[in-house]
Amino acid sequence: MASHCTPASEADHVHATNPKHNLLTLPQELQDIIFDHVYPLHRDVKYISKDHWEARERNACRHDETHIARPFLPSITNDWLVSKRFLVAAGRAYVQNQDFGDWNQLSYSSRMSERTGVFLNYVTRVSASSWLVHSLHRLTNLRYVTVTVYPQAFSTLEPTKYVWRHELSDDEFEATSVYKELLACSSLRLITAIAGWCEYAKTERERLNWKQNVNGFEALVN
Repeated sequence: MASHCTPASEADHVHATNPKHNLLTLPQELQDIIFDHVYPLHRDVKYISKDHWEARERNACRHDETHIARPFLPSITNDWLVSKRFLVAAGRAYVQNQDFGDWNQLSYSSRMSERTGVFLNYVTRVSASSWLVHSLHRLTNLRYVTVTVYPQAFSTLEPTKYVWRHELSDDEFEATSVYKELLACSSLRLITAIAGWCEYAKTERERLNWKQNVNGFEALVN
């Protein structure tokens, strides 16, 4: 008896020749574009570590007995628990695109004591004070940093030179640890230096000299 085979429909043929793709099977370039659209830079978001949040809530309770401590907000990483590959891809895109601001506060989080993790590996933008620049090397993908510089960053030049009284040379800047620590962050593309409060500058001339030295420092490290 002759067998009868039903010809494949056009839809079946298309399905066979064009297998269904999911996000993680797309070329990396397309994945990056899609994740960047999903997780753009949020300029109005302030980031806070769990440790800092809990400390703030405890302090609020000390000052107001009617205050009820609020639990820490659910982590955004809960949205990424689809698969290990999705967790890494989404986490990388989100962290790379954000400006996490205050590294001074984030660096003291107990979670930052670990050497690995999405944040430490992929963060690209933070702000820091000059006395915490030494810890920035832990951020292996850091591209942009805003450093608030304080006079103590140049204290090794004293008493020969005081940064609010004297104009510092490139050689003198290069002799400071803050300069060497910033240069040790090989991934950095742009360093913005802001003159912090200088309590020792008593006159307008000293305050101006202090700001000019910070401007000169910024020009040198970039």
